[in-house]
Amino acid sequence: MTAPRQVEVSCQTDKSGPSKSRTRKHRSSASAIADFMEKCDQEDIHEMYKEFDDSSDDDEDIYENIKLQKGVIESARYQPWRMAKKLRLISYAKSYVEKHQGQLSRGRGYQEKGARAWRRLRRLVTDTLALLTPWEVKVKTIESHFGTVVASYFLFLRWLIWINVWLMLLQVCFVILPELIVGEAHGSIARKSIPISELETSRDFETIWEAEGIVKYSVVFYGYYGDERVIGQGYRLPLAYLVTGFATFAVSFIVVLRKMASNSRLSRLSNKDELFTFSWRLFCIWDFTIGNTETSKTKTASIVTTFRETILEVKEKEKDTNKKKLIAFRVLANVCVLLMLGGSTYAIQLCVERSRQLDIQKRQGNVTTGFWRENELTLVMTVISTVFPTIFDLFAVLEKYHPRVSLQWQLARIFALNLLNLYTLFIALFWKQQDMKKELAEKLSNGTSCEETTTIGPGNTSLLSTTFGSNFTAALPTAGYNVSCIGMTSEEISADLCWETMIGQEVVKLTLMDLAVVVGQIIVLEFIRGLFVRYCNSMCCWDLQKKFPGYADFTTAENLLHLVNNQGVIWLGLFFAPGLAVLNLLKLLVLVYIRSWAVMTSNVPQEGIFRASRSSNFYYALLLLMLFLTMLPPLFAIVALVPSPHCGPFSGQQQILSTLTDTIEQDLPDMAGIVLSYTSSPVVILPLFLLLGMLIYYLTVVSQSLRDANKQLRIALEYERTEGKRKVYAMADGKFRALILPLGHYNNISIYMLNVFLFFSICSWSDLLIEFN
Repeated sequence: MTAPRQVEVSCQTDKSGPSKSRTRKHRSSASAIADFMEKCDQEDIHEMYKEFDDSSDDDEDIYENIKLQKGVIESARYQPWRMAKKLRLISYAKSYVEKHQGQLSRGRGYQEKGARAWRRLRRLVTDTLALLTPWEVKVKTIESHFGTVVASYFLFLRWLIWINVWLMLLQVCFVILPELIVGEAHGSIARKSIPISELETSRDFETIWEAEGIVKYSVVFYGYYGDERVIGQGYRLPLAYLVTGFATFAVSFIVVLRKMASNSRLSRLSNKDELFTFSWRLFCIWDFTIGNTETSKTKTASIVTTFRETILEVKEKEKDTNKKKLIAFRVLANVCVLLMLGGSTYAIQLCVERSRQLDIQKRQGNVTTGFWRENELTLVMTVISTVFPTIFDLFAVLEKYHPRVSLQWQLARIFALNLLNLYTLFIALFWKQQDMKKELAEKLSNGTSCEETTTIGPGNTSLLSTTFGSNFTAALPTAGYNVSCIGMTSEEISADLCWETMIGQEVVKLTLMDLAVVVGQIIVLEFIRGLFVRYCNSMCCWDLQKKFPGYADFTTAENLLHLVNNQGVIWLGLFFAPGLAVLNLLKLLVLVYIRSWAVMTSNVPQEGIFRASRSSNFYYALLLLMLFLTMLPPLFAIVALVPSPHCGPFSGQQQILSTLTDTIEQDLPDMAGIVLSYTSSPVVILPLFLLLGMLIYYLTVVSQSLRDANKQLRIALEYERTEGKRKVYAMADGKFRALILPLGHYNNISIYMLNVFLFFSICSWSDLLIEFN
């Protein structure tokens, strides 16, 4: 029987006066409640409360008695009494509290009411937040049928949606809405107008799917935004665009790191070496607050799944294999994986080079291509992304890791594969923008003039040298020269030669194509496959459900890496397409509903089900690494590349970062500029890095010492638990011997019957565990 909970109260329990109660004010609260409970056990509760009600009229005594009754209410449930007596005692205690609560002084009464109102408000807020948590019922239902591993995918997806909500708010509030409200109207300038040659097909579905037409000339892409330094009532749009880009990465880093820190704290509180695993789950897992039939069925399925996970965990711990042979297979598998990654890198680089050469030949107009030549790079990347994960699964069979460890290896390998594809895409786009700059330089060197020309004299070629390179300025004539529209109108220049918009278009097309492929794969390979297996099973000579093709499994590794890769693509292209945040949020919402529908209707639980670690940071570590690696290309473009001269908020600048430095020099006081320049010098940066390194080392040492202390404390607790069990067994053995020794010659018979009873009990529990397995 559990001991009564100790409540810190102190009060008077008999008919004493005020002075007598004050002398006992410091009496132990536990002893006061114990005396009151003992008195309730011996006397009639009604008569006792009738006397207790008239004990004192002093405010201090009433306050202490109220605290006592609150302690009685909490401790009554732990008493070894009948339920009717417990309920009667609690009813009298509550009546006393409600009756005398208003007799206290006004200040103390307000204090009690305020504390009670605050507790109710906290409980209401907690219940409301739990009620408003999106897709909580869907996740719980999926977890009950498929286990915690599949549910972890949907929890991760829901967490990514919250991140993208914040990213969308940043872009909409500080970039998109200011441009729509106070920026120049659509169609007022060339960069915001659809060219006449594209006007007829600008609203076609094919044009919109290719991110052309009305989509290209909208706030979705970088090239639409004006280059005015100040718009409206003093809003600095170029500066806001740049700062919002930095804030996007900063917010993402902060959110991911906070989530990883929270998981680390949970991992410290959890014990990896659980004791009495089956006993805890058997006797303490049911939720007695369930009052719905459907909820009880879901909870039952969840309990069965939990037992399956636990049994597999125990089997994996007890598995004994040949270590030398296993190590050899694992080394061979890793070597094969490295060879495949190297081969995929070489193949993609070769395709990128062939694609660049094809673009040059197409601009010269002396090549005829077919479907394979046009889509060579896309098809090769698609084949690699589809076939290689399947081969990685075969390597996982050879390695024979624990299912959770095997999942982590699979995630790491697919992550490396996706990262290679992503960086290959950026390299291809980088060389493409270099080709666009060369093409613009060639058009300018032709010398064909048109409207709205700007004359550049011999002394004004520095800007062109910065923008297009020294080779271009060497080809310019020394007299006046037209540059704003050479050989084409300014509309065509801003439309065709804006490399930032080109990068944004490629990322948007990649996002849309990925969504279409995922939806098509779910419908064809999972839903239609499930219908075929279910309704055509009786027509075939083999069992379609248990053999080929069977129902589709939910591949957790590939689906999780798909989310990480998709988020990396968004971080890569968000600076060049501010509207991409809204598009990605809609995509993730579609994925939530279509994935949850497909997993409940078309997928089956995996045979090797295992428990996911709730405190694991593996997924978030991959996401953090993806964030860091996808942050580098936009930062490289901001710092090193020259922005397009005819589109975007940074047109006319030598670098995108010049907007920030110009603002510091022109708008901030001179003292602020001096301070910022001093703080960014090596004199401050190097000592700061040294201090940061020492601080990280100190925190690492402290964390290690705390980890060791936690380990020693756990060992001490397990030792105390073991010693306590021995004492309990010794006491039980003593009582048992004291009970059977007076039986005399019946002693052996009693021991034999007891052993038979224990044998059949153990057999019954074993059968129960086998059924759960």
